[in-house]
Amino acid sequence: MPDLTGQVVLVTGAARGTGRVHCERFADAGADVIALNRHEAVDDLCETAEGVRLRGRRCAMGTADISSLAQVTSAVGSGVTALGRLDVATYKRLRPDLDNPTEADAIEVLTARNLLPVPWVEPVDVANAAVFLASGQARYITGTQLVVDAGTTQR
Repeated sequence: MPDLTGQVVLVTGAARGTGRVHCERFADAGADVIALNRHEAVDDLCETAEGVRLRGRRCAMGTADISSLAQVTSAVGSGVTALGRLDVATYKRLRPDLDNPTEADAIEVLTARNLLPVPWVEPVDVANAAVFLASGQARYITGTQLVVDAGTTQR
């Protein structure tokens, strides 16, 4: 298992399922966890935090609607205050040369990964592909992958 001792990670959707398992595995690897989820799942989020603590690691919980940048920023900020920093998240891995990289800092790196001159595909682009595959227009498409990644896998 990789050693993440002393690292602080951020996990969204941490209250149950895959998110909870991510928190537990990060804790098993030695990381402290900032665990976020919607307010409606706060009881489950407390169970996740307890699982992290039982593994000897710290867990800062936060509630936020992931579609609200203000709520997520506030919850992550509280977690960083409680645990001292954030090492493993969205932009830090792309720009390890910066202490607190932002989306704007990561755009150049992300754009360079794609063949098309965009930093990422939008959710609607993936949804459009799913709708097409579910439609009668795709009735003879079998045994293939429809990759919607702006050319990342072709690079």
